[in-house]
Amino acid sequence: VRIMSEPRLNPGSMRFVDLRDGSSEAHHDALTDEISRRVAEGGEAFFSNTTWRGQRCMRVSVCNWQTGDDDVARTVAAVRHAMRQGI
Repeated sequence: VRIMSEPRLNPGSMRFVDLRDGSSEAHHDALTDEISRRVAEGGEAFFSNTTWRGQRCMRVSVCNWQTGDDDVARTVAAVRHAMRQGI
């Protein structure tokens, strides 16, 4: 995971990088979109994607005062699970 922009207040963005030999920017774009799709499909969180400086990124935004540490932990676990599913 490559952090593309750190949040000043809200949101931040990240990009998922395909580490296989010969991977291109298009592969990274597709992987980023796929990870976001998998997380949303799992129902734990929803991240929208955007193109920032010519690269696909997952937009991460937490904007509810009721969001707690347990919510963040479950969301991080959902992203890890999506990443483990392979490319």
